[in-house]
Amino acid sequence: MIKINKDVEVPDILTNQGVSLRRKMETKYDENPDGYTGSNPEKFSYRPNIYGHASVKEKLKECQHNKCCYTEARFEGDFPHVEHFRPKGGVNKELTKELLYPGYYWLAYEWDNLFLSKSRINVSHKRNLFPLDNESKRARNHHQDIANEVPLLIDPGREDPREHIRFHNDEPIACKGSTRGDVTIKVLNLRHPDLAYARQQKIIELILMKDALEVFLSKGINDNNNKVIKDIYEAMSKAVLSEAEFSSMAIDYLSKNNML
Repeated sequence: MIKINKDVEVPDILTNQGVSLRRKMETKYDENPDGYTGSNPEKFSYRPNIYGHASVKEKLKECQHNKCCYTEARFEGDFPHVEHFRPKGGVNKELTKELLYPGYYWLAYEWDNLFLSKSRINVSHKRNLFPLDNESKRARNHHQDIANEVPLLIDPGREDPREHIRFHNDEPIACKGSTRGDVTIKVLNLRHPDLAYARQQKIIELILMKDALEVFLSKGINDNNNKVIKDIYEAMSKAVLSEAEFSSMAIDYLSKNNML
């Protein structure tokens, strides 16, 4: 995971229709707050054509460099899901717990709460999970401040995930024993075999570049004008850019091997 810069112009459909829909939901809640909790709560309806509008997806793709917000895998030939970091409908504190209603309905159309993720992550792993380290401070309605919450999942739009998750070769690990890094890895299943395989292919490329460069250096060839050496350094430089697939992993591997 890497930090995602979302400090851009918010799509008009969110600032216009999205804001209007949020106000309507807040008004409905205030008319009958008790009706949205309990064993048989009322549920809000949502407009996927608003938070999932083409303009929103395109802007998110741009911010995320066409990569999944959690895995850094590229969207190639698949359909990214619009991910609500704080779930809109209902919330699971833990995988085995029942859904808690209402969810973060007031954030359903909020730009800061929206990302694009791989469908498998959204449907099979994260789903409605949103554990907190301070459950008693969970915001249950739009009158309560989410700033009081301490999420156990890392928000790539508000913080640098690399403070919590690094890589040992192709395997994600919690940085300095970070609880939040560990929970994020487990909830999002960032060690899933399919994802591990894709990262391994990238690591193989980096290993081949490292080995080739070491051969040149062992022979005393360190001329940056040498085309092969120049191409290797250029490829390594590109691998750690934010737009590169699995760039966080590449940074850790190349740094560990003194290639940056």
